[in-house]
Amino acid sequence: MQALIPPSLGDWGFQYDPEMGHNFDISDDVDVVITHGPPRGIMDMTYSAERAGCPQLFVAIARSRPRMHYFGHIHEGWGAKVVAWRKMINEKPSHLTDIDNGRSTLIDNLSRVSHDARIHEASLCEEGYTPLQAGSQTLFVNAAVEGTKELPVQPLWLVDLELPLSV
Repeated sequence: MQALIPPSLGDWGFQYDPEMGHNFDISDDVDVVITHGPPRGIMDMTYSAERAGCPQLFVAIARSRPRMHYFGHIHEGWGAKVVAWRKMINEKPSHLTDIDNGRSTLIDNLSRVSHDARIHEASLCEEGYTPLQAGSQTLFVNAAVEGTKELPVQPLWLVDLELPLSV
């Protein structure tokens, strides 16, 4: 598991200048990546219809293809999606070219969630929702808890994910 820093969107800690970018060094053998914010194009749309995710983070995630990427920060992007990667990733990966949307599955988002839900569960094990295909799929979870006037506290995520045995 690796925890990484967010792009600069204010005066908060652990930030960098988005114009300068950041080198996210995520190794190929990482199963779970946790970051403060989302990668560009993945549950990062703001209410002002802007993509707030980090392009360099998308590149690193697309190249390493972890089983799960867990993040928050963009409250209106709450939800989970299993993304299917294209077999060949471009030299400069992008959410527009390297995701196979026809084979990707939305698990849930704010437009579908019950307003009285406190915990939302997703199981990607053999006996669960649908088994995750390691290396060709990544589960993205935007777990932002702070919500809106209509839903002040968004449901927490409980994810059941099979990981390989460690040696």
